[in-house]
Amino acid sequence: MIFDLFKKQVRDDPQFGSLVKKGGKWTGKLCTPLLPGVDAPIVVAAKDDAQLAACRIHLEQVLPNCETIRSQIGVEAFETYQMYKKQEEGTEPYEDIASAEKIWPLIKPREWLFDPNGTGFKSAVAIDFDWPNDHFLVAYLEDTALHLLEVSG
Repeated sequence: MIFDLFKKQVRDDPQFGSLVKKGGKWTGKLCTPLLPGVDAPIVVAAKDDAQLAACRIHLEQVLPNCETIRSQIGVEAFETYQMYKKQEEGTEPYEDIASAEKIWPLIKPREWLFDPNGTGFKSAVAIDFDWPNDHFLVAYLEDTALHLLEVSG
């Protein structure tokens, strides 16, 4: 029937958990050592089972490297925080954070995109901050390492 075209597609994936297909992409939530204690929103841009399998393999390779990647993100986030705090001193209220390890309570994941067609990366984690300036970081990941970290906003 025609109504089957509008039926919500749901799948229970062994790596990603419960996924719902929206706009041609799978969406869900994922908790990993990269963002511990947080169910990060994910988007898996896989068009077929082969691409979904490639995204699974990427996640399997990222997981053992989360501590290193997390440390790299923390350092960049801390440096960015310090820069904006200094630029906006006296106009915006910034907490006094002394190290990269202390920045994590301010970090909020926006979305983790898994894209088997990504150019130079296989997934990208967009990270928002709970501070006055409206910007975010995007961490582009390869299989076992951080490829690039960009400040946006």
